[in-house]
Amino acid sequence: MSNELLLKELHDSYASLQRSSGVRASLDELDVAFYVRDAILSAGYVSSLPSQQLCARIADVFMNWNSYLHGLVMPDPHFLVQMNESKFIDSEGKKAILALIARSMVFVSRNTLFHARADLREEARFIDESLAFWKNDYQPTLISILETLRARWSG
Repeated sequence: MSNELLLKELHDSYASLQRSSGVRASLDELDVAFYVRDAILSAGYVSSLPSQQLCARIADVFMNWNSYLHGLVMPDPHFLVQMNESKFIDSEGKKAILALIARSMVFVSRNTLFHARADLREEARFIDESLAFWKNDYQPTLISILETLRARWSG
């Protein structure tokens, strides 16, 4: 299937999901935060359970960033970049990173529950709440951390 057809299928599937579940977030907003279109193109399909596919993508993005952030708090001693970046963050900064990871893990753990107990309304709530958390808390804190690291690497 061509990329254009796959993205049209995603658009149509998402519009149907919004009508049936009440998801308020736009596909464009989700794409900016969680790279939804890239994930669909990479996977090569739109799931017959689009809410679960979206929830899984959101959880994956949080986990990918959490893995990076975890390395700032507890660096791998064999990875010099992590060791150096970890030294750039003071103890209060590391506590803030751990708190951010913990708050995002609430969303990751909610997603795992959907695989055991699907609930379209809860999945819709998850999508909207994840986007709000990303925009209002996670992304601003992440940017602050990344700016600190960039400044330290610069000199």
